[in-house]
This record gives sequence, C-alpha cells and structure tokens, in this order.
Amino acid sequence: MSIFGFGSETIDLGDEQFHNEFWTNFKEHMSDSESRLIRLNQPHSIYTHGDGDLYSFFGCFLGSQASTERPSIWLSASIRPEKESNNVGVYLSVNCEKSQNHRTLFEKLKSNRSHIETLFDYEFGCFQGGSVGSSGFYNTVDFTDRKHYEDIFNWIIDSLERVESVLSGEIISYYLNDEL
Repeated sequence: MSIFGFGSETIDLGDEQFHNEFWTNFKEHMSDSESRLIRLNQPHSIYTHGDGDLYSFFGCFLGSQASTERPSIWLSASIRPEKESNNVGVYLSVNCEKSQNHRTLFEKLKSNRSHIETLFDYEFGCFQGGSVGSSGFYNTVDFTDRKHYEDIFNWIIDSLERVESVLSGEIISYYLNDEL
C-alpha cells in the first residue's frame, strides 16, 4: 500500500485522514487561486468502493436546488488512490431518475462524445452507475509525492473550469436547439 507523508506524519492513502487532508489542502489552494470556481467551497465526501478502496469527491450542484434531495446535475472532482492505479478525475454528473430530460441529456452527451473529446486533451468517458450518468475524464497521478500536489491541484481547477464551461455550453445548445 502506498504511503504519503504530510509534514512529519505518515498517512496511508487508504485512510480517511489522507482524503480529508487532500481536499482541505485543495480548498486552500483554490481559495488562493483566481479560479472562478472558488464558490465551490462544498464539503467533500468519502466512500468505500466495493473492493474496499476509499475514494472521495468534491464538487457542487449546478443550477438551483430547491430541496434537500440529491441534485439533478453536479460538477465534481474525485480522487481514487488505490493499489493498481492512482486516479484523479473531473466529471459532470446527471441524476437520470429526475426526469426524461435528464436521461435524454446524458444520452445526448454520450452520443456527442467524439465531438466533445475534440474540446479536451483527454479521452472523454461516459458511464452510468445506478441512476447517475457521468461524463468526464481522469488522469493517473502520483499521490505519494507532495512535490506534485500543486500540479494536481492546478490540473483539477483547470479541468473543473473547462468541464463547466464546455459542457454547460453543450447543454445550453441542446436546449436552444430543442434537442432536450
């Protein structure tokens, strides 16, 4: 299992403390940046994957949310430090159970994948887990070396801004062209 040291402390990548410190440091970095996404000061969530590995998300919902139920569309970054690959990803997710429009939106993003990929430097993935359809990309990184964290944080911020900008534009065009 990978080990990473914060200061004099050694933290196991499979430990919740690692995830908490990673996102705390990320939020500090983002607040010091000139990112327009500084408003994304949302709490992060930590989950256990089926194989026992921990992964965590940070993000916000897009549009208004009138109730406490799960948001319809949200923008998030995730980390999944694990034994075989260390991933950091950025996604726009859609709750497909909300309405037919949301299911149609996700299907539209999937069908336009090759066009959307031309707007990014990464292979763009569309996948569905339960009621949630997600569109985005990930990068493999080294979580064990603190020297890389500023680069990882900058990549997350840049990628979140690009996903928000590009996919928001795609979604607006679908509505304007009566495709949803």
